[in-house]
Amino acid sequence: MKRDVGIPRTYYEVLFVLGASPTDRMRMTAVAQGTRSAPSRVTHAIGKLEKLGLLTRHSNPKDKREFLVELTGKGASVLQAAAKCHAASVRAYLLDALSERQQDELRRISARVIQQIETQAVEDSHFADLGEE
Repeated sequence: MKRDVGIPRTYYEVLFVLGASPTDRMRMTAVAQGTRSAPSRVTHAIGKLEKLGLLTRHSNPKDKREFLVELTGKGASVLQAAAKCHAASVRAYLLDALSERQQDELRRISARVIQQIETQAVEDSHFADLGEE
């Protein structure tokens, strides 16, 4: 991915999480949670992406202790190119190596795993909400 679009996969994950937000803007802690990365690692990646002009970082007007990160137009373009690169590599390294039957099995297994992740995420957010009161 770095050769094709100029960013490593870990930076693509940050852009992907931001691009999945309805506003292309998120708290830095939410980006860390979305990438399942340590906050320090995300802070480093965001600094690099900001220098590349792919996102901006500014204080949250509602809470000056935290920062908001926002995808720029250039960042959205790089995200789109990186997503195409990512999809092509998944196809080449995973799907093309499987028979039609194996691909069907993978879809069923993936659906079950996604269901479990979503169930756990709902439970996690419920407990997080309890901790905020």
